[in-house]
Amino acid sequence: PLSTEQGMFVTGAIRDVTERKLANEQIEKLNDELELALQRSEKLAATGRLVATIAHEINNPLDSLRGLLHLLRGNSSLEPSARELVELADQEVARLTTIVRQTLAPHRETRLPVVTKISELLDDVCAVFRTKLQEAEIQVLRQYRTEGEVTIYAGDLRQVFTNLISNAIDAMGRQGELRLSIERASGSEVIVQIGDSGCGIPQENLKTIFEPFFTTKEDKGAGIGLWVVKRIVGKIGGRIEVISATTGKTGTCFSVVLPSSAADSAVHPESRQETA
Repeated sequence: PLSTEQGMFVTGAIRDVTERKLANEQIEKLNDELELALQRSEKLAATGRLVATIAHEINNPLDSLRGLLHLLRGNSSLEPSARELVELADQEVARLTTIVRQTLAPHRETRLPVVTKISELLDDVCAVFRTKLQEAEIQVLRQYRTEGEVTIYAGDLRQVFTNLISNAIDAMGRQGELRLSIERASGSEVIVQIGDSGCGIPQENLKTIFEPFFTTKEDKGAGIGLWVVKRIVGKIGGRIEVISATTGKTGTCFSVVLPSSAADSAVHPESRQETA
């Protein structure tokens, strides 16, 4: 029989082996998840390049079509009803041109920080989701107390807003409210808030939503969106905060606090509410 000291040694050794085995299993699982995330990222990048190529090719015939419609509008022999149809066609072509421009925007942006109006960037992202917002009957309420000029990497910030607005739409379902606000803090910071009237995030999940691979969307989400958002915001010297409620008046609000290194002298503060 083993002595008490020997028994304790054997027990400790077995525990160490078990812990190492569990640690190795967790490392292997994390490596597998990281590999899957990398594969998804590569697929998304390839898809983005393909979409940009298609959008670029569509842009050329759209320019030609707008030119032809311009010539038609100048034709004095057109009857009023025909002229009205030409105007409607021109408006639809203009919508297509806007969609193409927004699709190409992330691929045209410089990798240098530039002076960016947060209000315009938010509106551009909302325009991408316009159809989805209209189909779900979601109201977009804007309260821009400043245009929020900051010197920043616009492409990175576009990704932040796209993730947050997409999540807000998913959380609301139908007939919700998407609330967007911009204000300047007492210092040089700009505060951007993206809120929704959705189901809210349980309090026990609020501490983990920014961790990689955490998701409540099951097989519909990779669980890296908010993790990427936090990394981008941190990289540009900002911070992100969240408050949420699942009872009473439910909903979630993300506050993105951005540093500003550019003067805001060209700002024309406004406050407006409208439906997308």
